[in-house]
Amino acid sequence: MTRYGIADIGSNTVVLLAYEAAGSTLRNLKYISTPAHLIDDVKDGVMSAEGIRKASEILKGYAAILDSMEIEYRFADVTEPCRIDNKDELVAALEESRKPNATSGALKSLIPMCMKASRLMSAAVRRN
Repeated sequence: MTRYGIADIGSNTVVLLAYEAAGSTLRNLKYISTPAHLIDDVKDGVMSAEGIRKASEILKGYAAILDSMEIEYRFADVTEPCRIDNKDELVAALEESRKPNATSGALKSLIPMCMKASRLMSAAVRRN
């Protein structure tokens, strides 16, 4: 069985779904929805540094949860915020949060990308 963690970074909430896959069966292990209201940090199509910081901090927290669950495969799906003009800056900041832990040297965080992996999350939730 393989375990996955996916974070869906949306305009209002950041959702974490952890699941275990065995063949064609998905089992939900964890579901967390964190209100972030990132849309409030967008003005004239640009997300503020505060919005980017909020998203990064939430992902760091989710990475710690996945660490405790020993989940190896991790992804972060940036959905609506990928429509901002400075999406490259947002993704770069989220990538920066993947730097190795200063104490342990571990590189266990979420890999950010702009795509629609949220469909996979929805399917996993429906199957449980």
